[in-house]
Amino acid sequence: MLRKGYRRGGVLSALLVCVMLFALMGAAEAGLNDGLIAWYPFNGSAYDASGNGYNALVHGATLTTDRSGNANGAYEFDGNYINTKVDSYFSVPSLTMAAWIKVTGPGDNNPRIVAVGSPGTYDQYYGMILQGTGDPRNLCLYAQGNGSVCFTKKLIGTDSRWHHVAMVYFSNGATVYIDGVAQGSVSIPNGLNSFTTAIVQIGYSENANDHFYGAMSDIRIYNRVLSDAEISQLAGGTAPTPTPAPTSTPAPTPTPTPTGTPTPTITPTPTGTPAPTSTPTPTGTPTPTPTPIPGQVNLTVTKIGTGDGTVTASPGTITWSGKIGAAAYNKGTTVTLTASPTALGSTIKGWTGCDSNIGLTNCTVNMSSDKSVTVEFASSTGKKVRHDFNGDGKADILWQDATKGDIYMYIMDGSNIAGGGYVSFGLSSNWQPK
Repeated sequence: MLRKGYRRGGVLSALLVCVMLFALMGAAEAGLNDGLIAWYPFNGSAYDASGNGYNALVHGATLTTDRSGNANGAYEFDGNYINTKVDSYFSVPSLTMAAWIKVTGPGDNNPRIVAVGSPGTYDQYYGMILQGTGDPRNLCLYAQGNGSVCFTKKLIGTDSRWHHVAMVYFSNGATVYIDGVAQGSVSIPNGLNSFTTAIVQIGYSENANDHFYGAMSDIRIYNRVLSDAEISQLAGGTAPTPTPAPTSTPAPTPTPTPTGTPTPTITPTPTGTPAPTSTPTPTGTPTPTPTPIPGQVNLTVTKIGTGDGTVTASPGTITWSGKIGAAAYNKGTTVTLTASPTALGSTIKGWTGCDSNIGLTNCTVNMSSDKSVTVEFASSTGKKVRHDFNGDGKADILWQDATKGDIYMYIMDGSNIAGGGYVSFGLSSNWQPK
């Protein structure tokens, strides 16, 4: 029943306006999720909230409060780091990088906020960095083949305050944003180099340098250029909030039904900040049990047989522990697994658990639910690997310096050098390795 003084048409118009506002809010949220390659909100762990499965490993960084005062909503860095191995999905012609940062110390060299590059080097394919260790500092884009391109309109100071920083790269040019405001654009003449594998490096460079000192949260990498309005929305705190990993929020305890005085065992004990049990221990060897995320399913891959080889996934990255690997995906994702023999004489014998096969090399899985796949590598019967010095079934190499007579042993992992060292010095030319 309508009250006196209100028109029926006016009420319907108001309802229509409300519906339109909700629709626009939903469209904005969907837009900021479009093109996400990886998203690390850091709400209790370093999982990838984009749904692409690039969950990261935490190496010593500690959980802390974020810009809104939420416990375990950011990571603190003081010489430690977070990283994960990625694939060609990150090799893009245009991109956007964004993060919330709080600088609390100088760091070292040219501190990295977030970068993507090869193992063992500071020379990243692309990255967002701080210039030097002075105060204040320029915010810079680093691009392999171009070096650092820095922006001086507004500087980042060691002020222990939260700032939103973003960098977009487009058609041989780049624009930097600080606190949602564009600071200018520059030319990147050589473009971005392409790659097939890389390491996402958060808070450091792969050469064990360039450490960031301070806190970070809500790190995003897109495969497209975000607009000024979208950057402003991220910086204004109106961006969509990711679903937290279940282990980062304590399970709700039901309130007891009022029956007089409740017994102490029924009243839930205030837990405050949950223990960060979801953070992987920085051992370098990840446990292949990815943190379950609402709407995601798990893929388990097992290698069996007398041979040996590698298995990679596209999209996503498999986390291995021995011969068992795992990855998490959004429901409905189609994953292609690729197997490659590495040991001498190894071959791919077959797969089980695939939805379809492309020869012996590839296996396709539709992630409609949790899936398990097994691949068998076989070795040639009776064929002994020559020069296997460490007993791993793979041929190794002895090299002799023809001038000095020194002999060096290369321990091989297929075609890659896994280790080695000198085994003898100054042997006569009459002695030669066979």
